[in-house]
Amino acid sequence: MGSRYTNQTISGYNSSPPPDDGTTVAANKITWAGIKTKLADALNTFIAAVNSQLVTFTDFSSVTTSTNLTTDGTHHMKTIEITSGSPTISLGDAASMTNNYIVTVTNTGTGAPVIALATAGNTLDGTANGTFTFPTGTKTSFTFKVNNGATGYYTEGIGGNKGALTLAGTLQGPSTMLSPITNSLSGDVTLNNIANYFDGPSVAQGTSGTWFAAATVDLLDSNPANAYFLKLWDGTTIISSVKITGAGGSQDSSVSLSGFITSPAGNIRVSVKCTSSTTAKIVFNSSGNSKDSTITAVRIA
Repeated sequence: MGSRYTNQTISGYNSSPPPDDGTTVAANKITWAGIKTKLADALNTFIAAVNSQLVTFTDFSSVTTSTNLTTDGTHHMKTIEITSGSPTISLGDAASMTNNYIVTVTNTGTGAPVIALATAGNTLDGTANGTFTFPTGTKTSFTFKVNNGATGYYTEGIGGNKGALTLAGTLQGPSTMLSPITNSLSGDVTLNNIANYFDGPSVAQGTSGTWFAAATVDLLDSNPANAYFLKLWDGTTIISSVKITGAGGSQDSSVSLSGFITSPAGNIRVSVKCTSSTTAKIVFNSSGNSKDSTITAVRIA
């Protein structure tokens, strides 16, 4: 599409009508010149103006570039196709474009084009003077729309080749976000008191943020059919828990727990209680890989 449609008005239409009162006077005479001027010419001009606006508005042609470009009103609802290189496409002043302006930028080349803002103080997805860099060499499209207050742009839609779409950008959050913390037992933990929980693997993740934690522990004892109680927690809040009956007879029983927690009070851990034996263990290396009892926590917010 092209520029935004501008409302058209008709002018000259019956602006000086005759008396039309039945009297035989010159003003009531029907003449072609009178009809043409007051009806035909006015309608012809109006329809031609509407047609011209619609032709411009419905222009679906793409704009190709390999150099820096600043968008303006003529790019409204058009696609800017970057054919090569890594040019900067600066989104035009949001207030001038107004709040229903929309433009799509597509990278068909092998570079990493940059989206920037032409006007200092405009925002991109809420970030003042924000920028965005396309994933290098990926055939992707991003659509940008002026926000309701006409103070910046937000990313309205994305698209790419059929198949996997690779995106790149800045993840908003603490530097530790999405960086997993993992810890495994380095030795067996004996459950030698049927009244107590004993800590297995744990992580020191801190007390801020929202976390996803997942843990697996391996339990072993020669006694048959032991009752085990397990909980994934931070020492205060239980994230997940379970009771199982162990295999016994020196057969391993593996249990997994997972869940989410916000602002953990202490280290996230798995604690185990065996109510039927004092010789049961949380083991660390029945497999020979020393990862039999392991916990991982990932901060997600």
